[in-house]
Amino acid sequence: MLRRLAPLCLVASVFLPGLAGADRPRSVLDEQTGSTLVIATQPWTFARDEPQLAVHARDYVGLQAVEINTAGKRSQFLAVFFWSTIDRRGDYAGETPRIELSVDDRRIVLSPGAATPRELGISQWPLPLPGKAARLFVYPADATLIRQIAESRVVTLRLPDDRDGDQEPIATWKDGRAALKDFLAEILG
Repeated sequence: MLRRLAPLCLVASVFLPGLAGADRPRSVLDEQTGSTLVIATQPWTFARDEPQLAVHARDYVGLQAVEINTAGKRSQFLAVFFWSTIDRRGDYAGETPRIELSVDDRRIVLSPGAATPRELGISQWPLPLPGKAARLFVYPADATLIRQIAESRVVTLRLPDDRDGDQEPIATWKDGRAALKDFLAEILG
């Protein structure tokens, strides 16, 4: 009996640890700033096709929750990444892009904070960037806003400062609800 279970135990020991913490937030010490970052591992990604630019051209926006703990002061933010499949479109969302979220029946307009990521405690984003040449902006948020997004039925995003004037909502490409809920459980737990 043991002889037959041994291969199954070996397989389980290899695969189960990776599955158990797949969406579990990462806690990282930023050695340059001394801040501790708790980061939702998966961004909520929005995408917009841009067929007028090229075949399969697409612009992306990724929202990732982060808590920054500096000397015991904990603050939550949305780390927002902008990137495109067209290299020269890195600034398609504007110089300091505002985002407008439609969360169920609520409209929420967010602007990047005045402080740079470095000033907030992020010397360099510690996870792989969600896209090639992604630009990072940090938006003030709180656990209540993050919870509203995580528990919503429908979320769309608009870019009021879009350099091409495109005001159409950008739809979800990869849903991030589970990662946001795991993030909240970690920081509020």
